[in-house]
Amino acid sequence: MPEVDGFEVCKKIRQRTNSPILFLTARGAESDKIKGLMIGGDDYIVKPFSLGELHARVYSHLQREERQKNSAKDSLGFSINYSLRTVHYNGVEIVFTKTEFDIIELLSTHPNMIFDREKIYSSLWGL
Repeated sequence: MPEVDGFEVCKKIRQRTNSPILFLTARGAESDKIKGLMIGGDDYIVKPFSLGELHARVYSHLQREERQKNSAKDSLGFSINYSLRTVHYNGVEIVFTKTEFDIIELLSTHPNMIFDREKIYSSLWGL
């Protein structure tokens, strides 16, 4: 992208929507992948990739979005609304970044699983 890089575009899009953002890029350095995911990207796909892989990743993100519609979880004073991406404790909203909420969502939707750092990275960002 000549005038603005994909990272800046991602930041601007993420300010307006929670829709999935996928990077399709030739930049395969680990630092680029981490930056893209940490600023709000949902997936980071490095060229070359097959159309089958792209289709599967897009489908996975859309399925996740569909599952999150109208889904919420309430427990011990906490209320997590996955479609609105909000968390309340005893009626008071707690504000989280996108990445923090992604981690909360992963852990709260898999209550009986143990995740180490690598598993969280892999589950959320495919690293």
